[in-house]
Amino acid sequence: MDVNLWRVINASIRECLEKYESSCTLECLHELLRKYGDDAMIHYALGLEYESRSDFERALYHYNRAYELFVLRLWKERALEAIRRIQSKIMEEKGMEVSETH
Repeated sequence: MDVNLWRVINASIRECLEKYESSCTLECLHELLRKYGDDAMIHYALGLEYESRSDFERALYHYNRAYELFVLRLWKERALEAIRRIQSKIMEEKGMEVSETH
């Protein structure tokens, strides 16, 4: 990915998170997906936003997309940690026992 585009996308994500009221943040992030396409960092930000709203199924979808799209190992690991965290929350919601997976 072009470094300049990466900077623009990340600045746009920050703007969505800082500038807009909570009710408009998701709309802003989804607009970024429409504008820039299937971007890992946008999906990761969407995962964080849905997780903060306890919408774990949608958070899981976006963390999985982020994991699939990230190239850098550090970010793949962060997405994988988020996936595991969300899977655990989903299991807890369903009253199921949580087991460690490696």
